[in-house]
Amino acid sequence: MTQQVATAIWQIATNSESGGAALLPTVLRTGTGLALVCGLCFAVVRVLLPRLCALRPGTTAAAARVVCAITLEPRRRLYVMEIAGQWMVLSTSEAGVRLVTLLERAAAEEAMRSLADAPARTTLGAKFYQSRKKKFTDA
Repeated sequence: MTQQVATAIWQIATNSESGGAALLPTVLRTGTGLALVCGLCFAVVRVLLPRLCALRPGTTAAAARVVCAITLEPRRRLYVMEIAGQWMVLSTSEAGVRLVTLLERAAAEEAMRSLADAPARTTLGAKFYQSRKKKFTDA
């Protein structure tokens, strides 16, 4: 019985004498058209859109750079950023992002060089470790 039903469906799908156009060619044409439209959309999104919008990897990194980030509180931070050659201090919090001040480029670069050349600050844990290490090596 199942084979008879399948045969009847196949005859209806391929027979144009059953009162209309054949169903199988219509489904194949529709599927082919849908595949072409999906392929075209994929090509536009993956190839053309990044070229038109200039969203290539690396272009945003050249425009903005985080120089320094300082956590003030769990949800509040200060950022020193270089955006398009201009240095600025930004603050972030629950209220959003705000510009604190603009920095002169030469002064900001000099300050960053002096911070890089300064000796690292020792923490309380490092001081404790050094004192214990010295105590055990002296004994």
